[in-house]
Amino acid sequence: MSVSVRSGNSIAGYEIPDPLVFLDNTDYERLDFRAASFAFQRDISDHRNPFERDRARILHSPFFRSLGGKSQIFEPNQSGFFRTRLTHSLEVAQTAKVMIVEMCEKYRELKGNPELSPWEQVHLCDLAEAAGLAHDIGQPPFGHIGEKALNDLSQKHRGEGFEANAQTLRILTKLDQAYPERPGFTKGVLAAVMKYKIKKSAGLPKFIYEDDWIVVEKACPKWRHDEQLSCAGASREFEAQVKKSRTLACQVMDLADEITYSGHDIEDILQTPLLRPSKIEDIQSLATHLPVEILNKIQAEVELDSGLPLDFSTMQKGWEQLQSRLLQVFRCSKAFEFKTESHKLRREHMNSAAASCRAEKDSEGNWVIRISQGSALRSALIKHVIVTLVHRDSKLVTLQRKGIRVIQAIFEELLEDGDELLPWEYRDKMLSTLSNQEKTRIYCDFIAEMTEEHLLRLYERLFESEKGVLTDFF
Repeated sequence: MSVSVRSGNSIAGYEIPDPLVFLDNTDYERLDFRAASFAFQRDISDHRNPFERDRARILHSPFFRSLGGKSQIFEPNQSGFFRTRLTHSLEVAQTAKVMIVEMCEKYRELKGNPELSPWEQVHLCDLAEAAGLAHDIGQPPFGHIGEKALNDLSQKHRGEGFEANAQTLRILTKLDQAYPERPGFTKGVLAAVMKYKIKKSAGLPKFIYEDDWIVVEKACPKWRHDEQLSCAGASREFEAQVKKSRTLACQVMDLADEITYSGHDIEDILQTPLLRPSKIEDIQSLATHLPVEILNKIQAEVELDSGLPLDFSTMQKGWEQLQSRLLQVFRCSKAFEFKTESHKLRREHMNSAAASCRAEKDSEGNWVIRISQGSALRSALIKHVIVTLVHRDSKLVTLQRKGIRVIQAIFEELLEDGDELLPWEYRDKMLSTLSNQEKTRIYCDFIAEMTEEHLLRLYERLFESEKGVLTDFF
């Protein structure tokens, strides 16, 4: 397949070459520089490409800054070493950029085509970085535990529910109005953050809010909703369809997220008492006594990300290698050596995974992003170790339940007299004509934007008598 570079497109006189042909997918006609909102007049003094401008806009967003006060695994104020949602997002963006560079280089070598210009590669890197920066911007305080709490509360009170990926799209298209006079985000960036293009009415746990569905239609005009849901009842087939529905930039962002949190989260956990040699020795026991449904889930994830079949013996070998590598870290007798070795473990995993990134066509002719089977297997196994041996630790479970209680208490308080508790930017939206669904959506917006410290301070001012002095407001 040839790659052509044409310069027939322009925005307000700014010449833009057509992007790489191999980024076309069945759901998306063309990697689009245009904004998904109304037509606009671009500032001719701004010489950045549209994806670069989107990336800068995300970096300067208050919603992005608030990620610094949201935990990745551990509370943001526990240590300067531990990652937050903010540093995680920066690292995902960097990983996504590396994956684009590797993918383009492989494509150039494969096709021997000199027309794959550095100009195009820069655009693709800017797009992938923007998606990486924005991918968690809709996450509420306390991560996925907070997401479930808000979803349950919203549905309990006749709301539409809450979903972090849907909230990301809502923020980029409606809530982040720092520059209302400027064009909206490009279709390319909006499509790159849409991991699940599913209507809420489908009744699935992942969805797009109904009133934001018009953005899906504008940014992904060729994608068919009915086709997407044809395998909703079968998990493996459904996930394969979801992957095909994503633009390649979205696939790169999602894999970069998986690679990053498996590599960085294990590095963070190794610096705590939560994962020690006694627990690592349990990994072998964990591997040999896994329920069939867990084995099938790991197998499905690895086969989807690598495009290769995975047998049980290969999986068992992966468990043994991971256990051996973790025990090797703990054999270090000095603190400096221990930290150096844990850094090395993270680098080995992330570098090999990002370097193995490739684009290929599946049996139906759709372009998909793959990584090597070894990297996909290690990511899946690390994720399972973190969930089983760390996230279910009693200390973390206690903090998670506290987070749920705090969110529940503040949400119920907002329902009783929400207008007076909301800051002015949210209070202005609380019209008497709003439905219950619209009001619960605003309450979810308010809580989701808050940092964990801000949420806890509000809880203390409301429910703990010794708190609430005037200086606590600043």
